[in-house]
Amino acid sequence: FAGTPSHLDENQGNLGDCYFISSLGSIADSSPAAIRNMFIDNGDGTWTVRFYANGVADYVTVDAMLPTYYGSLIFAGEGVNGSLWIPLAEKAYAQWNETGKEGRDGKNSYASLEAGWMADVDAQVLGQKATSYSLRTTTSRNALIAAITQNKAVTIGTVASSKADGTLSYGLYGGHAYSVVGYNSAAGTFQLYNPWGSHQPSAMTWTQLKTVCSAFVIADTSTV
Repeated sequence: FAGTPSHLDENQGNLGDCYFISSLGSIADSSPAAIRNMFIDNGDGTWTVRFYANGVADYVTVDAMLPTYYGSLIFAGEGVNGSLWIPLAEKAYAQWNETGKEGRDGKNSYASLEAGWMADVDAQVLGQKATSYSLRTTTSRNALIAAITQNKAVTIGTVASSKADGTLSYGLYGGHAYSVVGYNSAAGTFQLYNPWGSHQPSAMTWTQLKTVCSAFVIADTSTV
């Protein structure tokens, strides 16, 4: 860690695990301690990282040997001031997949992390279930606003794009996961954060969100 972990440490690399990166960033904003408590520094260049399988803690140990290409990290990159907690968590998540407890293909492989849903990651990091909400229900807007106001961890997924470049309206990308980092009550707009660490979208109203997003996820970190 280099300071307090937050969504600003998100720096997704050449891997389609936006759901994982966004979930970590949103949890960090809601409860930095929940992220810090994932890691045990073994003092020998390795870290033991905790995940949960059906609410039961499980541990995997990784070193800091991260994949690079010409000196740059290939997958999750460094966060603010060079923090490496997200790249280490990503490596641990790939390694933990080999146990079969992750609900994926059971391989120790970065490629195995391609595509997923944020609620699964929230449960595996926090040890308790998160809740998914469709944007099509009339009560979802109030639930989203309340979650942001109460400092819960919130992520959102976009619909698929029909464009060759994958873009949607309002600066969003299709089939992508974002952290929801703010709500402006005066303007009635929501602010999303792209886990790429760049190409940030415009603030959007609820009506606009409904045209480009499919569902959002709320995770309560207050009891963790």
